[in-house]
Amino acid sequence: PLAVFSAAMVQYSVVSTYEGSLLEEHQPYGMDGGLAVQLSGGVILDTREPEFTPHRGVMAEVSARVSPALDAGAYWGMFVSVRSFAPLGKSVVLASRVMAEWMYGDVPFYEMVRWGGSVPILGFGGWETIRGVPFGRWHGPHKAVGNLELRIDVVRHLFFKDTMLWQLVPAADVGAVWGAGETATAEAPAVPLHPSAGVGVRIIWADAFVGRIDFSAGPNSVVEPDGTITQEPSYGFYLLFDHLF
Repeated sequence: PLAVFSAAMVQYSVVSTYEGSLLEEHQPYGMDGGLAVQLSGGVILDTREPEFTPHRGVMAEVSARVSPALDAGAYWGMFVSVRSFAPLGKSVVLASRVMAEWMYGDVPFYEMVRWGGSVPILGFGGWETIRGVPFGRWHGPHKAVGNLELRIDVVRHLFFKDTMLWQLVPAADVGAVWGAGETATAEAPAVPLHPSAGVGVRIIWADAFVGRIDFSAGPNSVVEPDGTITQEPSYGFYLLFDHLF
């Protein structure tokens, strides 16, 4: 169940803004874009059964990524993730995920909403981390996310000679970003957690194909012109393949 991985990525970033945008106003570090090389590696423990639609087991990862100084400054980060699956009877699975990343050095702003790890994840918020929270709405050098799903088997039938399973999935997500310091573009809220909750449907065919439909909602902290922070509702509807985790 143990595996070691390594990877190398080369990217060239170009940043453009429109007149009056907050990106143009704040000019965060990384606006010049340019060439970057990122090296990563880590260790994975995987005891999931079965792998694609787990009923039990864990998948835990500890990894690091580093980028030497090229067009942008040098930075590095540590990533940890634990996914857990536990059966609650014959037709219910409790699935959870906790992951966090700490980044240090001269981190470009667009790198703060990307996660390291064996399978790169895009964004804080959105379809891969916190459903119902706008993608990229918050970013910082340190970030953490927790997800909880109750995967309930509802209907099972044959489809093209293979089994098709329909699941109902109540879910809750929560996350936090911190560590921006003097580069923060707005004052942090009194409660720095960004929660959401919703419900979804999973369509699992032949224990390999997973279709995902999710609807989630959560509060969206908005900084008004006078500096006060108000909460507005935020919604997300997602039609994708594969489980969230």
